[in-house]
Amino acid sequence: MPHIRVENEAHRARNWRRVGLALLWLVVAAAVTGVLGVRMATSTASADGWTLEVEAPQITRGALDAPISITVSRESGFGDKVTLRVDRILFEHLDVNLIAPAPSAETGSLEQVEWTFDPPDGEVMTVSIDARMSPSEMPGIDRLGFAVIESGEVAVELRPRLVLLP
Repeated sequence: MPHIRVENEAHRARNWRRVGLALLWLVVAAAVTGVLGVRMATSTASADGWTLEVEAPQITRGALDAPISITVSRESGFGDKVTLRVDRILFEHLDVNLIAPAPSAETGSLEQVEWTFDPPDGEVMTVSIDARMSPSEMPGIDRLGFAVIESGEVAVELRPRLVLLP
């Protein structure tokens, strides 16, 4: 013989169904409005006539596109080659498909990679990195490091935050 619920059990079960449906609708609404997708952020730093601007994912999930745009400006223009230093943590999180323009030289250590670019015409150089988050990324918060190197020293540096969602 099936169990017949008493009035209190029926009310409690109905309330739990309502809570479950409300949570389901919250997740659907967040997905529809883009809250669960990639959120880009732009960070800027200036020092000694240099300006470094990085547009990178601030919040993302595994297997999603994560393009990065690095813009370097110098008030007096670029007389010599431009060197960008990128923390290797970037390559631990991202599958990089293309760096445009391609660096003329590349060196690295266990912690960082340095790209050397031929000097562009004018006062602005933009480097685009076509990448996507690795599909196997675990949730967490990390800092990406970007710097312009002049005469072996850091001229300007940025460390934007990256939040990885499940």
